[in-house]
Amino acid sequence: MSPVVIARDLRRVFAGPDGAAVTAVDGVSFQLGAGECLGLVGASGSGKSTVAALVMGFDRPTAGSVQVHGREVRCDRGSAARWHYRHIQMVFQQPQASFDPRRTLGRGIAESLMNAGVAAPAARERAEELLTRCGLPAAFADRYPHQVSGGQCQRAAIARALASEPSVLVCDEATSALDMTAQSQVMELLADIRGQRQLALLFISHDMALVQQMCDRVLVMSDGRIVEEGPTAHVIGNPQHPYTQSLIDAVL
Repeated sequence: MSPVVIARDLRRVFAGPDGAAVTAVDGVSFQLGAGECLGLVGASGSGKSTVAALVMGFDRPTAGSVQVHGREVRCDRGSAARWHYRHIQMVFQQPQASFDPRRTLGRGIAESLMNAGVAAPAARERAEELLTRCGLPAAFADRYPHQVSGGQCQRAAIARALASEPSVLVCDEATSALDMTAQSQVMELLADIRGQRQLALLFISHDMALVQQMCDRVLVMSDGRIVEEGPTAHVIGNPQHPYTQSLIDAVL
């Protein structure tokens, strides 16, 4: 089976405050298969979120490419963007901030469906179904982001991401803003959804313990580069790079 996501030699260079070039991502390559969970781990500033932005098409690489289902990801609008976001969605670090505070959770979930031509009543019904599937009462469709807890809001964000029935889900520090109980619940939800739908999951984190729990393989990033990669059990059980060891030591 062909990989769902292929990243080849990704490089992203920004202009720093003084005008000097800053390389955020430097030669990153990986593949992600259907039903697989790939961990991308590293400290803040290692380049993880930039990789996520490139995979999502939020940003354009300076060099290299990303393909989803064989089609190159571009920072496009129109039909190309609609096709892309039917297949790949993202769950963000701050769930409340990812919703429009002026709209209910149900409207936030239903919006992508209505944009795709689904009538408002059917989109509302689908939003309620998704909330229930993610472990929330259907009545939460009428609540605003500030009226629910962080864990509940993140469940709603996952429901929103699933609305288009994507084959790839990018989770960028999706549990780091939650308390331990909510974090555990969201991790369990993601694992269940992955198993049910053969969802390809790119799980971005700074926490090796979460990656060990969730991921089949792991890429370790430092200063924009992948310094170690392999099956999660092998990398954590026998780290070859000092930076990987330092990440493991931080959670012991």
